[in-house]
Amino acid sequence: MNSPTTNQSQALRLFIDQKTPPEIIDKLFQSLLNLRRHGTWTKTYNNAQGLIALAEYSQIQPTPPNFAATVKLAGKQLEGLKQKLRVKRSIMGFRYSFHVQRT
Repeated sequence: MNSPTTNQSQALRLFIDQKTPPEIIDKLFQSLLNLRRHGTWTKTYNNAQGLIALAEYSQIQPTPPNFAATVKLAGKQLEGLKQKLRVKRSIMGFRYSFHVQRT
C-alpha cells in the first residue's frame, strides 16, 4: 500500500537503520505523529506501519518509552489485555510480531 503514513513510517525506519543524526530522526518521528487524526492513522495498514516505526524509534531512545495502546474489536475496547510488540530482525529483512496477552 502507498500512503503518506506508510511512506513516512518506512522513511523513519530507514533513517534509523542508517544511523542518521538524531535531530533528523526526531523530525521524521514528529511528522509521522502529525499524520494521525483523532489519535490514529486512517487505515489498519497505516496503523500497523506507524506502530512498527514507533517501536523502532523507541529502541533508540535513551529513556524507555512511556506510551499505551488500546485494542478494539468491532468498535469496543477489549479490557484486561496487554499488548506487547517484539521487533525481530532476520536475514530477509525485518520481521515483526504482535502479541496480545491477558494481564
